[in-house]
Amino acid sequence: MAHPSAKVDRRRLRRNLNRSTSVIYMLDDELRFTFCNQEWDRFAAANGGVGLEGAGQLGRCLLDSLSEQLRPFFQSAFQEVRETRQNWEHRYECPSSTLQRTFLMVIAPSPEGEGFIVVNSLIVERPHEAKPCSHLENNYADAEGKITMCGRCRKSRVLTPETDAEAEWNWVPAHLEGRRAINHVLCATCFNIYYPNLATHWSA
Repeated sequence: MAHPSAKVDRRRLRRNLNRSTSVIYMLDDELRFTFCNQEWDRFAAANGGVGLEGAGQLGRCLLDSLSEQLRPFFQSAFQEVRETRQNWEHRYECPSSTLQRTFLMVIAPSPEGEGFIVVNSLIVERPHEAKPCSHLENNYADAEGKITMCGRCRKSRVLTPETDAEAEWNWVPAHLEGRRAINHVLCATCFNIYYPNLATHWSA
């Protein structure tokens, strides 16, 4: 059953979303993509997102693209919006090999009725201040050639026998260039500082 505020002109709404410089997508109540605006495609093309065009995402579940660590965080966020009908906000990092970028994500009830609209707006963009690490490639890639990278700060984990909490994470810009096999997790710093509620979830 559609929400009472769902009486909107769908074509006009989507035309307006396509004019936005923010990356915007819409999800149904089961978190499946129903729309991606043109900025989605522009951002994907500019950042090596081959095969990630918006048209190819339709029908897919957003949760399938998230790491196992992050799924509970976003499931809780969408449930909060579903129950309260209030917007939910979250700042996150999405750096390129040359730029440090911070985005503001806003999850809102869909103006079309059931489901959600998600707006990702660039709020900070500047050259990287961190000094690139010069470690050799074989210090990061496992036997299958896969690199473990933090999904927030984009630092790569050095292959060591230590536990995750003791592992060394380094800023390697080259790992963000081209297409690579990446295993996205959260480094210990980002996990504990930016997602403290997840610590409770995973220790339960």
